[in-house]
Amino acid sequence: MFVSHSPAAPTGLANEPARRCTGKAADAERRCPSPQEPQLMTPQEELEARLISMDRLRELSDQVGVESCRRFVSNFTSMWEGRFTRLHHAVQGRDFDAAMDVVLSIKISSHMAGAERLSALGAAAQDLVARRDVRGLEEMVTAVRACGAETMAYLNELDLFSAA
Repeated sequence: MFVSHSPAAPTGLANEPARRCTGKAADAERRCPSPQEPQLMTPQEELEARLISMDRLRELSDQVGVESCRRFVSNFTSMWEGRFTRLHHAVQGRDFDAAMDVVLSIKISSHMAGAERLSALGAAAQDLVARRDVRGLEEMVTAVRACGAETMAYLNELDLFSAA
């Protein structure tokens, strides 16, 4: 996975230290070692491991209400393919203005939706666009594609947002 060392990368939002997630897909904060075997992580490792911050989603729900939060997450997931396609085309066409527009969109919307890993990748991509690092951006597109697919799959099956 591409690692961001960008100061713009968001920091962990959990109230307690995260444990290193296990399994092929680190489905949010759920698949972690038992409490008897905590493996505390640095903030950067925590950011890399956490797919979704449930604390961030609860915070958004508290701020705007459950229905608005549900709608935001639904819109976020439905807009993903378009955002990714715009990123892919911008990088292929070496259109740095368009690439900056879409990576900022990915970074900010992902942060708001609790998609910490995807937001961090957006921050790292922002740095690559600013440096006009074509090779780095081409590698980043692969990481963003994989993380985006995993994130959208998880958010689409999240029961927290189903009607009560």
